Amino acid sequence: MSNSDRAKQFLPFDALNGFQLALREKEKIIVDKKELSEEMKEELSKKLNSLEIGDKVKIVHYKNKQYKIDVGRFNQINRIQRFIVIENNKISIDNILKICDL
Repeated sequence: MSNSDRAKQFLPFDALNGFQLALREKEKIIVDKKELSEEMKEELSKKLNSLEIGDKVKIVHYKNKQYKIDVGRFNQINRIQRFIVIENNKISIDNILKICDL
């Protein structure tokens, strides 16, 4: 049996809807959201207040039981609904762990 023929026998498994996605979800490491100290909250607040539209930033934030990093240009802050927009990504202020300039 050639390698090509052997590979074909596994093709039906790729046809299972959501199978690959389910495998990737199983591989994710779930972490708890960190509670910020008062010092960290104050530092984050100062950083948010100093941001200007167009600033390039890196933001570490909690989403879907993981910490993610978004890099891009700061576009908007909404203090009433408590979110910021980096490029086209809307990020909850309450989920931000750290903001770094680039």
